[in-house]
Amino acid sequence: MTTKAVMTRRGGAPLEVAAAMEASEAGDLGIAVESRLPYGTLISGSDSQYSELESRGFRVKVLPDTNVMEIGTYQIDTESEPPKVPARLDVAKTQEASWPHHLVQLTAPPNEEWVRTMEEQGVDVVEPISSYGLFVAGDAERVQALQNLPFVEWIGPFKPAYRVAKNVEGLKGLIQYLSIGVYPSSAVENVKAALANLQATIVREERMAAPYGGEFAVLITEVDAKHTTTLASLPNVRWLESQPPMEPVGERETQIVAENLDGTASPVTGYQAWLAGVSLSGTGVTVAICDTGIDSNASNNVNGHTDLRGRQAAFVDYTAGAALTDTNGHGTNVAGIAVGNAAT
Repeated sequence: MTTKAVMTRRGGAPLEVAAAMEASEAGDLGIAVESRLPYGTLISGSDSQYSELESRGFRVKVLPDTNVMEIGTYQIDTESEPPKVPARLDVAKTQEASWPHHLVQLTAPPNEEWVRTMEEQGVDVVEPISSYGLFVAGDAERVQALQNLPFVEWIGPFKPAYRVAKNVEGLKGLIQYLSIGVYPSSAVENVKAALANLQATIVREERMAAPYGGEFAVLITEVDAKHTTTLASLPNVRWLESQPPMEPVGERETQIVAENLDGTASPVTGYQAWLAGVSLSGTGVTVAICDTGIDSNASNNVNGHTDLRGRQAAFVDYTAGAALTDTNGHGTNVAGIAVGNAAT
């Protein structure tokens, strides 16, 4: 089976020399050279050919499923027909010429040079999609012109169906926290006007930087689920996702929500007394810290960190004596949080 891969020369040869060596070796083995990447040579061949390359001193990184793009609840195979979407969540014929959001599948994972080249064509590269794709925005004609670039495999519209998260599908009644992403952020007023017409409530509005530049507007809304199709079909909507508010899951978070913890040095109002009243003092509790070790490891009770000294019930060494101390520090930090006495 033929798959794509990136080959690089071991040993750090100069870029020009490495490129020539890679192309020459691949050609000798009958492997197709597709293009030169900033970090190696893109090739197409078989597993046996790749094994032979590796035996000759090359690194070979196989790129699986370069024809597949995952977006929302859909999988797009760029070598076949796009997946069927409900007609109400497709791009209308009358909108095709002015549709601002598009998907671009590349021959390999995106890199800075390719992104810069596309932006020089007047297309706004926004964020990566799946392993080899990009979400881009811009004039439909300019986006289609990207097909002339050697590293572009496929281009298609970013359909309304691709914008709807799985946790929105099937919802009925009022969605209390529907997150609506808008790109570019300058188009948010159009979306807000549509929400007003739908008698939806905007809970809050935020801004979020896009990975490749630009900015998303994010609207957290209360809206009837029957309107999600209308919202997904607005030209500049990037996503619809149900985003329930975060519930406190720990003691400290719960105290913050109850307004008993304000960040000052004073004790939490009533909290220590409440813990004492229900006999929660930590006495008799043993905690296992499975991490990078803890300070002096087996010797903690003798010469370990003073916040932990005398508190170690046992120590199990999984390094066969190779690590006598915690040289990373993470395990010691975690242990101090869990069972330290705050002496220092």
